[in-house]
Amino acid sequence: IEEQTMLQAEIEEQPYGLPVVKDFLSILISLLSPEQSLKHNYSTKNLAFQLLTIVIEISGRNFPNHPSLMLLLSDSICKNLAYIFKNILYTKTSLLSSALQLFNVLCSQLGDKVELQIEFMFNLLLDFVIEDEEASDKKLAKAANDTNRKNVPTQTTSLMKEMVIDSISLLW
Repeated sequence: IEEQTMLQAEIEEQPYGLPVVKDFLSILISLLSPEQSLKHNYSTKNLAFQLLTIVIEISGRNFPNHPSLMLLLSDSICKNLAYIFKNILYTKTSLLSSALQLFNVLCSQLGDKVELQIEFMFNLLLDFVIEDEEASDKKLAKAANDTNRKNVPTQTTSLMKEMVIDSISLLW
């Protein structure tokens, strides 16, 4: 009985564990949040994607054992990835590369736990790859008129499509 009491006291005194991991993931997710897009630059977002990739790569299989972590992963992280994939034409290639790496790790580690989110992101990626040149040019022209942005060069769009195809092909 005395051992159980000591063990219980040790567990309660530990200043680390699940709450720290949850806080760390929450901070990384806040760096990627579309609502915070003006507060953080691309290199900060890139670092956040890389750190999340490492976290999921190392301990992703344990996430389903902790519902609070799984909720962060299935909602917030997937929402931020979907935002990047939906606005792929306005994303820097380095950020897209990090997002695709995270997506691949997410598929390999937790594909059976977040099936709907992965299917949605696959649809976004495949829509971008399959989208014909005319529709893409019209979308870019409209965006350029609306926001005074320069058109995304065709080479960049082709490069992004190639990156997406390469990333998807790694999953097979």
